[in-house]
Amino acid sequence: MTGRLLVLSALVALGCSSPMTRVSDYGATEGWPPAVNSIKPEAGHPGAQITLKGDYLGDAKQVLIGGEPATFSVVGSSLEATVPKDLGPGSVNVVVVVPRGKTAPMTFHVVP
Repeated sequence: MTGRLLVLSALVALGCSSPMTRVSDYGATEGWPPAVNSIKPEAGHPGAQITLKGDYLGDAKQVLIGGEPATFSVVGSSLEATVPKDLGPGSVNVVVVVPRGKTAPMTFHVVP
């Protein structure tokens, strides 16, 4: 977050007064891109509940765990998601889809 404040401060100091738009590799085209910064716990069984914390996740439309849609709910600035029961053991990607794009994948470890 400090890096974002530094960039914003630098732009304000240079006299930029218009709202900023940033485009990410993950499809976000308005405002800052969404991001998952942490997954707790980092490993769990199918059916387990996990907490995703990050930036701009409040308008999430879908959570994909291992490419499978997961049930989820928004809890404050976090997302609570349930690991799909059909996933086998191993490392899988977690991605959150929002109206303006999707997050970069984060790794979650499914245990047997």
